[in-house]
Amino acid sequence: MESEGADGSWVVVKLGSVAGVSSWRMAKHRHSHIVARSHLREWAHEGKVGVGWIDRDGPELLPPAEIAVRRGFYREQHPDGSTSDVLDPAMSRVEGAAIEIIRDLENRWPLDPSARSCLAEYMALQILRSPAWREWYSQAIGVATDKIRATDPERKPHVLRGAAALMELDTARHDLLVGNVPRIGTLLANMRWTILRCGKPRLATSDHPVVPVPFSAERLMPMAAFPPQGLMYTSEIRFALSPRLLLLLTWADDFAPEQIVKMSHAQVRNHNGSVIALAEKQWFHHPLHAVEQLHGLCEPFCFTLHGPNHLPQTKRWACVKQTVDQMVEDDEEAKAIALIEWDRVKSAA
Repeated sequence: MESEGADGSWVVVKLGSVAGVSSWRMAKHRHSHIVARSHLREWAHEGKVGVGWIDRDGPELLPPAEIAVRRGFYREQHPDGSTSDVLDPAMSRVEGAAIEIIRDLENRWPLDPSARSCLAEYMALQILRSPAWREWYSQAIGVATDKIRATDPERKPHVLRGAAALMELDTARHDLLVGNVPRIGTLLANMRWTILRCGKPRLATSDHPVVPVPFSAERLMPMAAFPPQGLMYTSEIRFALSPRLLLLLTWADDFAPEQIVKMSHAQVRNHNGSVIALAEKQWFHHPLHAVEQLHGLCEPFCFTLHGPNHLPQTKRWACVKQTVDQMVEDDEEAKAIALIEWDRVKSAA
C-alpha cells in the first residue's frame, strides 16, 4: 500500500510486502545511539561534550558514549518473543566511512562523486534513524489504511488490520528505513552544496541534527525534524559537520564549483536556534564556547546566499524530483545513490 503519509512526502509504505535484510540481523544492542557517537566526538573537549536539556535538568558535560542514547531503539521485537538487531552493525559501517570524510573535508573540497555519495548516504541515514521519522512512519500507516478504506470500501476490515499490524512490526519499519536511504540520499546528493565555516567552534547540534527548512510564502517558517510536506518541499537543508563547519544544501541552479564561505555571526545564531528547536531530549555544543542562538522563527540561508528573489522550485529541484519519483515508481530496492550529470542536463535545456 502506498501513501503520501501524514507529511505528503513520496516515501512509500507497503502493507503486506516486507523485503528482507536478514544478513544484518546479528548482535543485540542494549543501548542505541540515534546520532553517531564518532560524530559527536567532534564537539568534545577533553572527552566531554557540552549538553543542553529539553524540559528537564541534567549534567552539563557528558562523554559522547552517554549522549543521544535510547534504550533498545533499533532492537527488533519478533512475534515469537525473540529479539534481534538490524541497524546498529550496518549503520556503523556507513558512519565510519562518512566520519573519515568529514574530518578531512576542507582538504578534500570539493568532494569527488564517491565521497559525496558517502556523505549523502550518511545524512539520509541520520534523517531516517531519528525519532521524528519513526513517528512519521506510525502516522503514515494510519493514513494509508484510511485511504484504502475510503477508495475501496469493499476491502475486508480484518485484512486491513492484518496488513497494518504487519507494517507495525519493527522488522517492516527497519526494512523500509534501509530501502529509503538511497532515495533520500539521491535527493541530498544532487542539491547544491555549500560549506559555511566559522573561525571558532560555535555551532551546536542536537539529537535531530539535520535541519530541513520548509517551503513558505513567507521567509520565516516553523521547522520540523521530518517536515510536514516532505523533504522535497524544503528551501534548504542544514547539517553541522563539526562545531566549525555547516553543510548547507539548496536548490540553486548554480553549477559552478561548490564553495567554502565564511559564516556570519547572524547565521551561527540562526543555525543554533533552529537545531536546538528540533531537539527531542538533548542538544550539544563545544564545552569551551557558550551557545549563541536566535529564538523564534529562522530565515532560510538561501535568500542571503542566492539572492532575495531566490525560488526553491528551480530546474535543479524539478530534475531531482523526477529522478526520485522514478526510483519510487520503479518500485525496486535501490542499491546506490544516483548522481545526476548536470552538464548533460544543462546541454539538453
